[in-house]
Amino acid sequence: MKIQINAYTCETADPTTVRWHDDFDEQYTLGKLIGRGSFGQVFIAVDRYTGEEVAVKEMPMTRGNLSAERTIQKITREALVMNLMRGCPAVVEFLGCFRRGDRYRIVMELCGGRDLNYHLKNFGPFSELQAVLVAHEVLKVVCACHDRNVVHGDVKTANFVLKSLQCNPFKDRGPTLLKSGWLKAIDFGCSQFVDDFVRIRSRVGSPVFMAPEVFQRNYSCESDLWSLGVLLYQLAAGRFPFWSPAEAASISTVHDVMAVVTARGPDFSYGPWNDFSPEGLDFLQGLLDKNYSSRMTAEEAFNHPWIRKHVHQDSHGDVLFNNIVPARSVLRESPMTELAMPSPAFP
Repeated sequence: MKIQINAYTCETADPTTVRWHDDFDEQYTLGKLIGRGSFGQVFIAVDRYTGEEVAVKEMPMTRGNLSAERTIQKITREALVMNLMRGCPAVVEFLGCFRRGDRYRIVMELCGGRDLNYHLKNFGPFSELQAVLVAHEVLKVVCACHDRNVVHGDVKTANFVLKSLQCNPFKDRGPTLLKSGWLKAIDFGCSQFVDDFVRIRSRVGSPVFMAPEVFQRNYSCESDLWSLGVLLYQLAAGRFPFWSPAEAASISTVHDVMAVVTARGPDFSYGPWNDFSPEGLDFLQGLLDKNYSSRMTAEEAFNHPWIRKHVHQDSHGDVLFNNIVPARSVLRESPMTELAMPSPAFP
């Protein structure tokens, strides 16, 4: 069976490879609500056989203006991508998918360490070493996606979560060794399949993280690298790259973001960037290249001197480092209220 994605047929997106089971209540006990969004809700559940806590993402059969058929197609694609990403330590473990009435449920590993947005708000902008640790883990996810002909589509701080608060490099006296899988990608709701011949025409993702070519509805894997650049800039500076904190309140729609990103370049003339290494600045500038043809690829970014200089892995994939730099206090010129700016993912 074939599934139609973005006006072309992708054989690898066969929904029959994902089976929607109907025995959720036999396997799990649904617990408390821990999150909600435009997609639906997230609950904690307990495996009846092992006692293990898991996360359950529950989504309705219809979403906004989408027909039931398109909504089911989108949900199925999300489950399929998560299934394809099994084995990547930086991706939350996919445990199964279920249907109950008009609700679809994706069961996955529960991560209790909170997302990058939480840590930015509570510990302040990240040091350069903390930023490079995040870049290394996010690139694992992006590389795995692109190797499977998938565009992640929504690389942002809210979609990456610490596995546990006990392994937290974003606070004073953090660990000197990070176990493989310490940071996890948790959401693939905007992911799409691609091939080498057709570019994506539907605009999906979160506006403040969208690449210029996404606004133009003509994009592919390169867009994920731009989004990573925005994410790292936000972590290091406590603000977004193309407008000042004073302007943040006036940047409220996708068209506002598009106009500013089109007209301006990223600002590296202040605060944290004065102390950033040349390799780090080169890395960020290589990601925030408006020309997707010359922008770094995921492989180039993963092998960049900035990553190689700071991140070392042992044979188990654990990250070894020392001289972990405590997070800086919040920059006076970058009030954290800007971080509360909504950036919902478009369906």
